[in-house]
Amino acid sequence: MSGKSIIGRLLIASAALAAAIGATGADAQTYRCVGKDGRKYYGQVPPPQCTGQPTEMLNSQGQVMHRPPSDSKKTDTTAKAESAKKKAEDPAAREQRLHNAALLDTYANEREIELARSRALEEISRARKEIEKRIDEAKKRQAKAKSELEFYKGSGNPPQALEAAALSAAQDVKSQQNLLEHKMKEADDINAKYDADKRRFIELTGGERK
Repeated sequence: MSGKSIIGRLLIASAALAAAIGATGADAQTYRCVGKDGRKYYGQVPPPQCTGQPTEMLNSQGQVMHRPPSDSKKTDTTAKAESAKKKAEDPAAREQRLHNAALLDTYANEREIELARSRALEEISRARKEIEKRIDEAKKRQAKAKSELEFYKGSGNPPQALEAAALSAAQDVKSQQNLLEHKMKEADDINAKYDADKRRFIELTGGERK
């Protein structure tokens, strides 16, 4: 065999080997990520530090073959959905918005709020006077029944109708007194309501409106 033939065969074998190596290198893949510690990690298989982290796949030339999809759009959409859900699930905020709108629609200025307060308190005042009148009448019936019962105190056998009248008068007094206390509390609640409405009106308008 001539020397040229041997050299030719060696060249062919070398070329084939180089091609095989090149092909192997071209097919080689590397994984890359940034770990939770901020450092970059590489490996022929995803490194343990890449678990749960966005991981890229590189070819033998270091070019990115695969990159995880960006989560920014998804995150933005999720944030908007959560915000909408929060607003929908916040009845207190919705009620406050409705109250603000009703307040501005109902009153033109602070004076109208005070007029509405006066009308509400005037109704309470009339009701209290009626209750106080009924209390006086019930007390008078109670006093009369007690006086008549004293007449039968020695005998120990008072009429049942008289005892029933005394008991009924006492119950009326107690019932009307409870009602009077309720009306007094109602007046306090009205003042608290209009105080709050006035403060909120000023916050919304910045002060007196003409």
